Amino acid sequence: PGTLTWELGNQNREAVLTFSAEGFAEAGPSNLEKWIAELRSTERERREQIRDPIERAEYLLDLEAGSVKEIRNSPPADLFEEILELQDTLSEYRAAGHASETESTLRAKLQSERNTLEQRQREMEATLQQLFVQWDTLQDRGEATDQARTERDRILKQMRENLSNRTYVKNIVSDLASTIG
Repeated sequence: PGTLTWELGNQNREAVLTFSAEGFAEAGPSNLEKWIAELRSTERERREQIRDPIERAEYLLDLEAGSVKEIRNSPPADLFEEILELQDTLSEYRAAGHASETESTLRAKLQSERNTLEQRQREMEATLQQLFVQWDTLQDRGEATDQARTERDRILKQMRENLSNRTYVKNIVSDLASTIG
């Protein structure tokens, strides 16, 4: 039950431990298997009820890894130079006089960058959806092997990195929106 409870998630742990302590001998293997199947079904339903990909990822990270607070607000490595250039353009835009030709050119450039970053956000959310498919498949198999735990940890790590990068990009998009309107 110790390994099984980890696979089912923290919220089911007490119920499984209580059941195994109070009634394993009386329940017999067939009733125990039925009860475990019900717990898995409840967990699957709970996962599926959270439709927003960001909320679902935060829920899973909190449930499985213990804390969403570990999600950093870090720039995606492949966008680092682009972000630095964007920050320079933002500084130029803020310094440019209103209704000037430079301001108009910079505004168009910033709007283009905003559109690109918004597309990047959508791609990150699509990646998150793909990770959910992998996660659900892994959970539905119900394996408690070292390989399954390694795969679980890999998926959670990718979710955490994805949320971190997405948060950073979202903040930049918000900054662009508030600056250029």
